[in-house]
Amino acid sequence: LGYLKLFMDGTLGSATARLLDGSGVELTSRERLEEVVREAAAAGWPVAVHAIGDGANRAALDAFEASAGAWRPLGLRQRIEHAQLLDAAELPRFAEAGVTASVQFSHAPSDRDLADRVWEGHQGAYAYAALLGHGARLANGSDAPVEELDPLKGIVAGVLRTLDERPPWRPEQAVTVEHALRATCTEPAWLARDERLRGTLAPGMLADLVILDRDPAGCPPEELTEVQVVATMVGGSFTYVSDPPILGISQSS
Repeated sequence: LGYLKLFMDGTLGSATARLLDGSGVELTSRERLEEVVREAAAAGWPVAVHAIGDGANRAALDAFEASAGAWRPLGLRQRIEHAQLLDAAELPRFAEAGVTASVQFSHAPSDRDLADRVWEGHQGAYAYAALLGHGARLANGSDAPVEELDPLKGIVAGVLRTLDERPPWRPEQAVTVEHALRATCTEPAWLARDERLRGTLAPGMLADLVILDRDPAGCPPEELTEVQVVATMVGGSFTYVSDPPILGISQSS
């Protein structure tokens, strides 16, 4: 049935993200989240909790850690959704608690001006490289329809930290192409407990894949914005082939 979804706080844009300084809006308390995680574990459900501000993320991690005895033996794959602003103390806690940071790479270049203004240059904003450096499991989504539903654009955002003509925003938090691909393809399948069916190319897996006009892991980073989809396959059958066909692929192949 998927995940039980909760909200710890509001958003960056409305200035309702819950911060450690006490500002923002608390939608779910640490204590209530702990109760819900325990109740969900009793029903066999993992929890995905929206947390934007550093205060909300700390409270969510506290709740997951306090309730770990209820969910960890069941192998539930808990996740914090967005994790946009993190205090340095929280960076290692994702890996320590076994909670996935389910983020959206495209938020960083989209929110850069607002984040600098509202959060006054807080260095823990969209800290994807730092999370990886501390061993966190990092999954990437689109957050459509808030952001564009285009996985290639998300990969570009994670690697280049910009989606326009401006220089990269906080380039020290950029991820490698390999990390971006894993976060976009493999980790979401793992969260859905589909890692034996989807997320990698191997015998016995579902043949859900795209064929690109170049290797994103081998081309220069500045070429990532030019990568095009040549064909799409779902369940082993081609559902899209570029016109004119490239590489000798046809719809009937």
